[in-house]
Amino acid sequence: MKKKISCLFLSLIMLISVSVPVSAATHQSTGTYNGYHYILDGVRYDEYAYSTGAYAKHQYIFCYITAFVSDIESGEEYSTNRSASGYGDSSSGVTTPTIYPANNCAIDEIYTYLTISGTRVGAFWL
Repeated sequence: MKKKISCLFLSLIMLISVSVPVSAATHQSTGTYNGYHYILDGVRYDEYAYSTGAYAKHQYIFCYITAFVSDIESGEEYSTNRSASGYGDSSSGVTTPTIYPANNCAIDEIYTYLTISGTRVGAFWL
């Protein structure tokens, strides 16, 4: 009897974990460019997304993000871009404006990257 109850309990847990979608994700990309360290953070929720980049050298950088959004009711998809620029070695780095999808829409994934001296670095999908 104990075996049946524990099996039922585990089955319920597995069913719940499979049926509940993950609505949040974060990722960090790090590396070096021209001998200086950079960091790129991406944050994606169903309801919003943004990226923050930093560069150890006092140099102007650009941070870009594209969010791929789908309409929950119709299934139509669209993309939205945001960018920010500034000196990457500031205390907070450079953060893109937050992307908020339209009503009844959710962000499916993002693509983000930094540009330093015209070179794309740290790019990733999330």
